[in-house]
Amino acid sequence: MCTTAEHIILTENEHGQVSWCKVCKSYSIIFNTCCLSFTHYEMVEFKNMLGQLDRPDFTYEFNGKSHAIIHNSTAYMGLCLTHRQTESLKSMIHEALAVNEVFSIIYNP
Repeated sequence: MCTTAEHIILTENEHGQVSWCKVCKSYSIIFNTCCLSFTHYEMVEFKNMLGQLDRPDFTYEFNGKSHAIIHNSTAYMGLCLTHRQTESLKSMIHEALAVNEVFSIIYNP
């Protein structure tokens, strides 16, 4: 995660926020208790991965709710998301990418 104060909050809701660092050119997502950082390419890939999740992927029961666990094969950490949380996160990422594109057009002619 970038610790510089040179970031723009692109979107936020009751679950978290997505910001863009003007210095290191990366996205930061704070979602519930998770913090993630992505390049533009990684952010798009993460959004696509979330978009490919389907009901059968939500097979892990926790606190009476079905969750999908998202991780890569080399990581010891992952995200555990309900279907509703996945939809909220996808919506935030979609909005953040669109807002950042508008910012780049307006401020970098």
